[in-house]
Amino acid sequence: MKKLYYFFDMDYEDVIHPPGLPFRSLLESVAYVGMHWHPDIEIILVLKGSVTLTNSQGLHVLTKGDVMLINSNEMHSYVENAENILLVLQTDPSVFRNIHSRNPDIHLNWDAGRFSKEEMDTVRRLLVRIHMEYRNKEAEYELFCRSLLYRLAGTVRRRVRESETEEAREDHTLRQTRIKKTMEYFNACYPEKIRLSDAAARLEISPHYLSHIMKEGTGRSFQENLNILRTGHAVNMMMHSSRNLLEISIACGFSDPKYFNSYFKRLFGMTPKEMKRQPDWKEAVLTHFQNQGLPLEAGQPELNEYLQ
Repeated sequence: MKKLYYFFDMDYEDVIHPPGLPFRSLLESVAYVGMHWHPDIEIILVLKGSVTLTNSQGLHVLTKGDVMLINSNEMHSYVENAENILLVLQTDPSVFRNIHSRNPDIHLNWDAGRFSKEEMDTVRRLLVRIHMEYRNKEAEYELFCRSLLYRLAGTVRRRVRESETEEAREDHTLRQTRIKKTMEYFNACYPEKIRLSDAAARLEISPHYLSHIMKEGTGRSFQENLNILRTGHAVNMMMHSSRNLLEISIACGFSDPKYFNSYFKRLFGMTPKEMKRQPDWKEAVLTHFQNQGLPLEAGQPELNEYLQ
């Protein structure tokens, strides 16, 4: 099964919907997807296996049947725990906005525990039915998709509320903006020595507070985020340059090549040399969410479970 790899952290994803529809739905088998964000609300259903999701609420280990909602412009990443198949729905946030709301943004405080078993079963079935209509494209499928999508939004909104105060929403947005600016700094200066105090000074906040919001917002420390981003650039050089691994590790800001090797292995389960021996590793690295996902047949048995 073709797995999804995307090694580069803090990437903005411009989600493209099919003409005439406010969403897209796809199946994915995730190996590693770095921290990224997009304007769409994303809902995932784990059809098979297990994946670790990191978002602004921390780290979540999701297994078969689990559902998770990612808010608009919320940073998140995925790492494989066991071979998996995910059903991913990405939709315009306006679908979930209360018709009487004056707030242009929407931030839903997702908690699956608020749903009864019957309600959560309904959410799963709706996600699967939307995907089947979307992929099969029978007559008037756009109307059926919209109808199912709004039923899904209503079911979710009945149990999941927006952030209670405007102040809470503004604080969340400010923290996210600071984290993104820090990662932009990482991207611009990753070959150089980067210190927590320097990054905090650029944002005019204390090093302690920056360390706190990085950990809270990404699930990883300041240094861990920097190491992962540097590793992503190292993979890019491995793919597109003739430099040897020693040159690459130094060019990406790793002063100790042995540390680069050990960190790379901890992150991806293999050393850089072992990765380059994989016959299709470049194709895997280049795969991203802009593809069309797995064919319907790949998840058909799991999808059928929710249609019976």
